[in-house]
Amino acid sequence: MFYLNCYFDEYVFNRIQDDPDSNNENREAIKISVYVRSFEYNSKQAFHCFCQGLRLSEKDIYYVRPDLGVARFAVYQQSNTAPINRFQTEQDAQTALNIYKKTQPNTSFFIKQENVIF
Repeated sequence: MFYLNCYFDEYVFNRIQDDPDSNNENREAIKISVYVRSFEYNSKQAFHCFCQGLRLSEKDIYYVRPDLGVARFAVYQQSNTAPINRFQTEQDAQTALNIYKKTQPNTSFFIKQENVIF
């Protein structure tokens, strides 16, 4: 699943100062931001699938976050052996953990860093 955001707001365009068209002078340009979910198992692979689906190469994309990759942090419920969700960063996992703890206060949750090999 991909979230696509199209912006036609000058403020958003002007935030990207190193974009050669940050002032959106080329009115024919279409600018789209692609967000891969933080709990995607492998965000780099998901991005590749997105590009293939739209017949794009990474060269067609102005900027790609360099830290795309495997989700190495998993949130577990104490009684389960399978993770509830996986996250690429420990901060994302901690945020989810806090939400789970608030919504299910009588259940124990923990974060485990996994060594995922591809």
